[in-house]
Amino acid sequence: IMGYFLGQHNPSNYFALTINKVYKIAKGIIMIIKKGIKGKNKGGILSILSICMSVLVLSLGSLYFATDKFGIEMFYSYFRNPYTILLNTIPILLLIVFLFLVCNRLWISIGITSIVVIVLTLINYFKILFRDDPLMVEDLSLFLEMKNMTGRYKIHANSTMAFWILSMVILVGIVWKIRKVVEIRMKLRTRIIFLIITALSGIFCMHSLVLNDKYYQKTENIALINQWRATQQFVSRGFVYPFLYSSKEAKMEKPSGYSKKEIENSLKDIKEDDIPADKKINIIAIMMEAYGDFSIYPQLEFNSENDPYAAFNRVKEISYHGNLLTDIFAAGTVRTERRFITGADTYPDLRKNTYSYARYFTEQGYRVEGSHPCYEWFYNRVNTNDHLGFSKYDFYESRYSALANGEIAGDDILFPELYKDLESAIDDGVPYFNLSVTYQNHGPYTTNKLFDVPYILEQDNYTEYEYNIFNNYLSGIKKTGEELEKLIKKVNNLDEPCVVVAFGDHKPWLGEENSVYEMLGIDLDVSDLEGFYDYYATPYIMYANDAAKELTGNQFIGEGSDIAPNYLMNELFEQIGYDGPAFMKITNSVRKAITAHSDGLFVENGEVVDELSDEDQKMWDQYKKYEYYFMNQKIKE
Repeated sequence: IMGYFLGQHNPSNYFALTINKVYKIAKGIIMIIKKGIKGKNKGGILSILSICMSVLVLSLGSLYFATDKFGIEMFYSYFRNPYTILLNTIPILLLIVFLFLVCNRLWISIGITSIVVIVLTLINYFKILFRDDPLMVEDLSLFLEMKNMTGRYKIHANSTMAFWILSMVILVGIVWKIRKVVEIRMKLRTRIIFLIITALSGIFCMHSLVLNDKYYQKTENIALINQWRATQQFVSRGFVYPFLYSSKEAKMEKPSGYSKKEIENSLKDIKEDDIPADKKINIIAIMMEAYGDFSIYPQLEFNSENDPYAAFNRVKEISYHGNLLTDIFAAGTVRTERRFITGADTYPDLRKNTYSYARYFTEQGYRVEGSHPCYEWFYNRVNTNDHLGFSKYDFYESRYSALANGEIAGDDILFPELYKDLESAIDDGVPYFNLSVTYQNHGPYTTNKLFDVPYILEQDNYTEYEYNIFNNYLSGIKKTGEELEKLIKKVNNLDEPCVVVAFGDHKPWLGEENSVYEMLGIDLDVSDLEGFYDYYATPYIMYANDAAKELTGNQFIGEGSDIAPNYLMNELFEQIGYDGPAFMKITNSVRKAITAHSDGLFVENGEVVDELSDEDQKMWDQYKKYEYYFMNQKIKE
């Protein structure tokens, strides 16, 4: 039945098993058990009933307390999907059986399993309640953080929790009381055989079922939730299953041949440079949502009186600018954001303190802040930005809801607020670094005509729906460019040195199956350089005010390198004249030859390749070892 539900057999194959075959299999299993058990197994049925009852109570309780604010409706929804029930139940069953075979005491195995399931379930319950953040496997390594959390919040056990715990205490007590009846005596050899079988079953369950993305998709349960909220996606699948599934991304994969000692020895020769006290420049970095520069395509004709890129292009003319070669398209904003702030091509799940340039700026005496006018739970920024080292980060809930009358703030609110924060730091005599993420112009863009202004002139091959999508998109692009230009004018009037870095996170979604791109004649074949740029490239600019130009001796004008997001901070430091930390120095050598990386493709020396040259492959492999070291080093509070 389990094999049938989990899709290991299709219905035709399943029912093809004849009664005779089933009988023979069952008879063989019974004979093996009888030979391995000393004497008469009077308590066999009671043992099985005890295990089943324990699994039932633990599984139901865990599912009940996994529902968060959705309550009984979510609890009922679990039972509409057999995959959800089985994947939350099988691990509990296997743990009880495994522990029983280890200690040969059923009451002990049920007791230990009960403690594990109840404790982890309730930690998850309170963690979501207090922080809107579920318990992940990697959190188990953060004992001190969890201990500190319990000290900051008042944890109250309710009557339902008490009933669940008491039920398992009574059940374990009953099994202990009748332990002599339910005791199953096995020969040591038989126990070892079944222990191995159970362990192999557990490994199979983890790798083929729990960690299998196919079954994760099969447990989709979005009727009650906001599918874009990671926490609610977790809740919609129960607790035991998504908790175990989280181990899949608990840690970065260790590179082949990695040696921590070898890396640490090599780092002794790489100097970690500080920013000179008299050279500290204020930096505002803004990642612009879905900002693609379509003004570069000659086949597109924009309205000269309402050119959506007019302001942005004026900013480009007075800035150092280039292309950011991302590895995402139409979604996945956080990839570009976190590659920029960590300097890493690959990073862990950021559920603990992690190396970042935000931390480096803090160490250099900077005030390190950021803003995102949308919800704090998006990509779990409320927690991960803390782990990345931001001292303050403002969200919709804490700042922008009030400023935008309950709406998500546009750039006309966000950009002036960033300038206020910059002025505040200057008034306090503290150098300032800010990384903020816009929300304005987030897709999808409706096919309805929202604007009478034709930002792009129609052509014969343009369809009404696709034209409306693109024109609606361009309306937001125009606003962002105008607000960026206003911000830069304010920054230019400052006496204190300041650099503004602005970049797009990814190209926008434009119609199903990229229909608007097809209509516009834009190639999205990533196998050649033009298509790679069309698919992945977004613009970046670095603007320096007069005070910064004077301090650095650099005019910050002209075309810059085309680079991946994790190299953008390198480019900024190079323009300012900072040598930077050790990890940046290591990546500097890599970015000269390998300017971008995405899904097995590299831009190597100006060409798109799926296989690096021998020399560059060795350099990339070594870089990956450094990256693993820095992204996984322990960082104190």
